[in-house]
Amino acid sequence: GVGDVFFSGEGEGSQSGNLPSPEFMKPNNLYVNGQLVTNLVIPEGVTSVSDAAFMGFGGIKSVTFPASVAHVGIRAFCKSALQTVTIPATVQSIDIAAFSGCADLKSLTIEDGVKDIGPAAFADCLDLKKVTIPASIKNIQDFTFRWCNSMEELTIADGIESMGEWAFYQCDKLEKVSIPSSVKSIGRNAFNACKELKTVQLSEGLETIDRYAFTNCSSLEALHIPASVKAIGRNVVEDCPNLKSLTIAGGNTVYDTHGNSNAIYETGTNSIIAVSPEATIPEGIETVGDYAFAYCSDKQSVILPEGIKWLGDYAFLHCWSLHTITIPESVAYIGHNTFDSCDGLKEVIALASDPCKIEDDAFFVNNYKNANLYVPDNAVDSYREAEGWKKFEHIEGHSVMSINTPPILDYSEGEIMFKTDGQRVLLDNLNAGDNIIVYTLGGSMVKKVKAAPDGKAILVLPTNGIYVIRT
Repeated sequence: GVGDVFFSGEGEGSQSGNLPSPEFMKPNNLYVNGQLVTNLVIPEGVTSVSDAAFMGFGGIKSVTFPASVAHVGIRAFCKSALQTVTIPATVQSIDIAAFSGCADLKSLTIEDGVKDIGPAAFADCLDLKKVTIPASIKNIQDFTFRWCNSMEELTIADGIESMGEWAFYQCDKLEKVSIPSSVKSIGRNAFNACKELKTVQLSEGLETIDRYAFTNCSSLEALHIPASVKAIGRNVVEDCPNLKSLTIAGGNTVYDTHGNSNAIYETGTNSIIAVSPEATIPEGIETVGDYAFAYCSDKQSVILPEGIKWLGDYAFLHCWSLHTITIPESVAYIGHNTFDSCDGLKEVIALASDPCKIEDDAFFVNNYKNANLYVPDNAVDSYREAEGWKKFEHIEGHSVMSINTPPILDYSEGEIMFKTDGQRVLLDNLNAGDNIIVYTLGGSMVKKVKAAPDGKAILVLPTNGIYVIRT
């Protein structure tokens, strides 16, 4: 009933009526009676749009579906020039990548009643700014809105039960999202690399947050985990430099935050599993879990408290600014690549007289050459012979006391706190990023470091003596 219809474009192969004249032979377009179709109206009675039916069609700007259409096939409109799409409630399913790569799509309406949206259905729709997902869609599939990097507004209706892997990966302009109580699980990398995401509201009822769910959300300021959450994957807030608050709701039986530590702990194993850059490690923790401090790039000095026994694999991965790490006597094991890519590490302070077990690749390869390993005076030979530890080229003994030993000197000037025990100096209550410069009495600079974001700095001086420390 539409006259002569033909498709132009290499490999389309489906045409009826008269062949087009040469001026109409443009790739991937639809013509009716010689006229380019820009507003596609699918006739009543059509029940399905076949796989790749309009894939790459450059002329079609909008599409209207009749009530008879129940299914839109795989890549049906992939990489087309669509600007406006309304999916009526009568459409039951939208298949894999059906509208993916529609870079000009600006307006999308999905009516309540649509049952299923397949993986990557709207991935790479670069101009899409607003999305509302109705309650009739129970599961947001993997990659559904990946790389929709103009998305500014996302509404998820109460009734949706799960969010798939990479579902909103790199939706750069998205600033806030509210997850309703019906959602039970957030998939791996669901909001990874959402650079402008500042606010995430998680509701009671959520049970699982998979690994990397909010990784690389560089604007995220706070994340509060509901009491109902029973499983949190590793690296869930990795590389979130502006995360000021990381908390668990009271009543959670699997995780806690030990007061205001800004870290997530697995209660049963006493393990740190995720931290914010503001995190502190309280007494009583036994394990720093795999990847726990990964990408905390602002941390310059870390004093692990006595009682910690295990440092997991990649626990301090890519802590580029880490200058000094103090390892207490209680540590029994340091895992694979624990300090991988910690290029700035200059001082490793081991307090145990007996070297703990350490994997051969625990430290970054450059650390063995560039960092000083300070050990108790009576343990230098032991460390020089111990597997893993003997790779350090610079192993020195010094009189650093136990973490729990009262300091030789405990002094304050205004709010600044200063302590020393042997050749180790600790400063507290500085401003984050303050320069600390150490001089000899003759005026020669011994070293220069910056205060960590928590206002702390740790120095190990080369020998006993008198120094000037300037802040």
